[in-house]
Amino acid sequence: MCGIFGVMSFKNDIKKSEDFLKYALKDLSRRGPDQSGVWRNDYVTLGFQRLAIRDLSEAGHQPMVSPSGNLVIVFNGEIYNTQEVITWCKLDITTLRGHSDTEILLNCFEAKGITETLKKLDGIFALALYNITEKTLIITRDHAGIKPLYFGYCEDGIVFSSHYHLVTAHKYFCKKKLHKPSLYNYFRYGFIQEGEGLLADTYNLPHGHWISLSSASGVHWTPYVNPAELLKNEHVTLSTNELHVAYKNVVNSQLVSDVPVGTFLSGGVDSTLTSALVKESNDDIVAFTIGVDDPELDETMEAKRFATYFTLNHAVKEIDQKQISDLIEDYDRSMAEPLADFSSLMTLKVCELAKEQFTVAISGDGGDEIFWGYQRFSEARQYVSFFNASKIEKMRMIINSRRRGVAIPVKLLKYKNFKDYYLTKQGIPGSEYWTKQLMFSFKETAIPYLAKLIDGDISSEESAMLYARALEYHIHMQRVLLKVDRASMYHSLEVRTPLLSRVIVNISKGYHYEDCVYDEKAKWPLRKLLRSMLPPGVDGSGPKRGFSPPLDKWLRGTLKDRFEKRIFAVPSLLADAIDSRTIKKIWSEHQAGKNDWSWMIWSIYSLFTWVDKKMYKTSL
Repeated sequence: MCGIFGVMSFKNDIKKSEDFLKYALKDLSRRGPDQSGVWRNDYVTLGFQRLAIRDLSEAGHQPMVSPSGNLVIVFNGEIYNTQEVITWCKLDITTLRGHSDTEILLNCFEAKGITETLKKLDGIFALALYNITEKTLIITRDHAGIKPLYFGYCEDGIVFSSHYHLVTAHKYFCKKKLHKPSLYNYFRYGFIQEGEGLLADTYNLPHGHWISLSSASGVHWTPYVNPAELLKNEHVTLSTNELHVAYKNVVNSQLVSDVPVGTFLSGGVDSTLTSALVKESNDDIVAFTIGVDDPELDETMEAKRFATYFTLNHAVKEIDQKQISDLIEDYDRSMAEPLADFSSLMTLKVCELAKEQFTVAISGDGGDEIFWGYQRFSEARQYVSFFNASKIEKMRMIINSRRRGVAIPVKLLKYKNFKDYYLTKQGIPGSEYWTKQLMFSFKETAIPYLAKLIDGDISSEESAMLYARALEYHIHMQRVLLKVDRASMYHSLEVRTPLLSRVIVNISKGYHYEDCVYDEKAKWPLRKLLRSMLPPGVDGSGPKRGFSPPLDKWLRGTLKDRFEKRIFAVPSLLADAIDSRTIKKIWSEHQAGKNDWSWMIWSIYSLFTWVDKKMYKTSL
């Protein structure tokens, strides 16, 4: 992976960004420690920090200029279907300087244009393409949102970067006002929502979109992947053997690298299946696992069991309270924007462990979202008919359910419909209760940009479950992917996610919800495939523990003083937006053991730490 950034001036003062250039290159160096590059003219500066994975020669260096000399690209990511793209573009590879996917991509953009090229790509990427003649900047991200990209647009110019705080640090945006709807959504969902930014005129670029920016024509947002595609069901399922072949081919395509590749192994279905398929093609594979000193959360026993079954080389490391202070320091340094996901600590540690031997790791992320793997899918399924009923019928259903001994919660009456209900399910634990109390001066309800784009009719159980899956993919999963990117890039490690390839996402569209939930087991197609690869009598159905440390206990122990000091000191930027009395209430209830408010405490800690350490560290 790499780090990219750029500044486009509308006032011909690009030379005044020299200090920002130096700061940005240094800040992005962990994302790309192998090469640093800059391209500039009187209007634009493009910067690049490279983590060399494919074509380690100088021919792969960036920024890269097209053969015509009219296009310049900075590209963070990998394209896995390069041969398919070469054939489609009718590209003569003998004319290329090297064999990097960046050069192939640049030639395709010049020959076929942005929209058609993006529709052909299967990969993970964030990129910027500058047209010298038209003085237009295009920025875009991959179909699933695996690589992040942020930008700001105002009357002075444009700034974009892999790190949000580099946008907010620039002189064009550092004095912008707080955007309260975005802050509201941060507390609700645990990260800066796509299409929004904490400061006015700054944005988290939505995945599956490309955006054109210029002084002459302004900003134009174009989705090249329709977010509502996951609302469709094609009803074409694969046999277990067919799925095995398809997924193995995808895994093999993501093993292409000029540096060594390892895997993450949590002991769950997705990471185990992915590691097993990597093993089929790479006998020397090493799988990495992180454990915690809490038997209810620790996954190392399951991981060791599967590593033995598949004869994987296995590296294990455990986190305990003695290490947590140093790990949180790493977290503070690694997060380029506030992120309310404390499993980042585990991800940081497994990335650190993998980087000791490898530069690339394969992850199992994405299976729960596209194959209906979460328990909340089954829970929501019970209430579809309830939300389609009238108010009187809803009351009758609640009364009758109590008589049957399976009560429908009265609290469901507060939701307008199933959409409202399931969007709330995407929030972090405790956010529905606390967000409006925290933001005492904000009386509205903000709806995420992508949630608006996947709006559709829900008149059946099938349509409701398709809608739920779409929200998991476009809202919840984005926080997970952001966590992985931040943790991996902090350790200069590229993480690939084969379950989120376009091939597997398209295959998942063929499955009905009931194909994926069988005998109380979720994501049945993946689970069944894993069973077919295990010895007789071993079903691979261990408990789903998640990937989190015991933060609730640590906040009452090792971390108590550190966090209390941090969250009780509200940064000046947020003083008029956040109620400090509510913070103290959340903290006291957690300390008394009345409730586990770990997620809300972490969201406050992460936000305050970022504002103080990142947002106003400089204004260049």
